[in-house]
Amino acid sequence: MPGLGLSCSPSLSLSLGHRQRQCHRLSQRPALTLEQRQEQRLKQTQEHLLWSNHHLMNFLRFASFVCSRQFVPGATCIECNHALSLAEVLVGFRNDPADVTTACPKCKTRFEATSLLDKRSGEGVVFMCSLQVLERLPGLEKLEPKEIERKHGEVYFSAIFHFGSLLHAFNRKGIVYRREQFDWRDKTKNFLGQVPDKDLARVFGVEPREVSAYRRSQGIREFTERKSILPANWKPGRN
Repeated sequence: MPGLGLSCSPSLSLSLGHRQRQCHRLSQRPALTLEQRQEQRLKQTQEHLLWSNHHLMNFLRFASFVCSRQFVPGATCIECNHALSLAEVLVGFRNDPADVTTACPKCKTRFEATSLLDKRSGEGVVFMCSLQVLERLPGLEKLEPKEIERKHGEVYFSAIFHFGSLLHAFNRKGIVYRREQFDWRDKTKNFLGQVPDKDLARVFGVEPREVSAYRRSQGIREFTERKSILPANWKPGRN
């Protein structure tokens, strides 16, 4: 009885040889240094921030139109004078209701961001993250929007930026707020197709199907780039 042959077939030998050569070439490639990996991650983060900042700025235009008041959240580092983008400001916030500072991405200094209300006078109020806004809402539901703006400007403008309206901000906290009234069709007509239908519905407290039907009646295509551009729904590295 002939013994079992141990030699490989020609095709198998060629395949193994090809794989060995590939592994040899890969092993010859120098591994990325820690510094190179950090530079690579930084580049990816910067690209993501640039992409995200476009949507955040677009939503800011919408939020300013909703409250009929121009305001600009932002920050300039008190140490190195780096002007932070909106995305950088959000990344720098801590999930701490008591700490309203953001961090400079360049020198890591922590300081308060502001919502600029008047470019000529420099008037502004502290700009907070969405968590800090929600923590400060209970008890304010008894006030009219103008009262909240006047007495608690830091909450008002931060809420408008993150949630689009006080109505939506209070709703996210589980509080019914009936003191803010909108003609939602008038407020949304210039932003249909630029903001997801569901975002617009959340801001004005209407059904998404109503917004979608109105958008279609205007012959405008649906926004499909992202599921949400609400800053309150924005997560660094995820959206």
